[in-house]
Amino acid sequence: QRRVLMRKVNHSVISFLVVVLLIFSCTITAFAVEDSYTNKYVSLSSFTYITGDFKDTYSTTAAVLITSVQDEAGTDSNKFVMVRTISGSTPRIVRAGTSVDISLPESCRDAGSWVPMYAKGEINCRISGYWNIH
Repeated sequence: QRRVLMRKVNHSVISFLVVVLLIFSCTITAFAVEDSYTNKYVSLSSFTYITGDFKDTYSTTAAVLITSVQDEAGTDSNKFVMVRTISGSTPRIVRAGTSVDISLPESCRDAGSWVPMYAKGEINCRISGYWNIH
């Protein structure tokens, strides 16, 4: 009977740990901050502020998803947009329908840091999409 009791206890402990791990893994994904932006003007000549938010946790990357790029006439375009965080950070090229991870500079990595998104177009355009701060 002692073996049966030990099996039940072991089974209960394992079940409890699995539930705790599942809850923990679900909360980790909730720490990302996602901002959507719609029809934001992007200049050909300089980087334009698009959106930004404060981080919840330490991380080294953010992701940008551009869902559409439209030229000045409002027509969908396949032109690229360069996206960066703060001045001096390395821009990444993004096209409509693609998501790209962007390395965050040291000053934007800690929890509580402000992480802005700036964009500069291949043409003057309007963009829509998501800024996901991990």
